[in-house]
Amino acid sequence: DLEGPTAATAVSAVLVGVRAAGARAIGSTLAIQAPVTQG
Repeated sequence: DLEGPTAATAVSAVLVGVRAAGARAIGSTLAIQAPVTQG
């Protein structure tokens, strides 16, 4: 029965994807705000 390991792998993959997307969103937001804050 591979349902357990497969589900765990899928969940971990989703979490990694969410973290990557969040990091990109935060990074782009900081990149946009940085010049405004400095100026």
